[in-house]
Amino acid sequence: MALVVDPRGDWVIRQRQPGEGPENDVEVQILVSLSALSPDGTGTFQGGAKWDGRQGELDGSVNGNRIEFTITWPTGMKGEYRGYWYSDGYLRGHTVNVFNPAETAEWWTATNNFRQIQPD
Repeated sequence: MALVVDPRGDWVIRQRQPGEGPENDVEVQILVSLSALSPDGTGTFQGGAKWDGRQGELDGSVNGNRIEFTITWPTGMKGEYRGYWYSDGYLRGHTVNVFNPAETAEWWTATNNFRQIQPD
């Protein structure tokens, strides 16, 4: 059995574009409503996201300590998020606007309560 990062639950990510200060951080609430984790250390998850009064759809996958997810917003904007679980309990990574790849940001979770588990 392999370990896999557990994405289940409600969590918050913060993201910041290059060159911006913390006063410009964007906060997105993630709501994982369904996940399927396999003993081989992989899995998928689905749910929603909330930002600036908007609700988006979220689809993602995990592989060991790697996490990837896409948020599709009703405005047509779509962000791809890639990152990793770190032993300090945080998830951190990079995001890109699918329709404008020059628009990027770094992201991280607001809390460090993530862990790797051995799925059943």
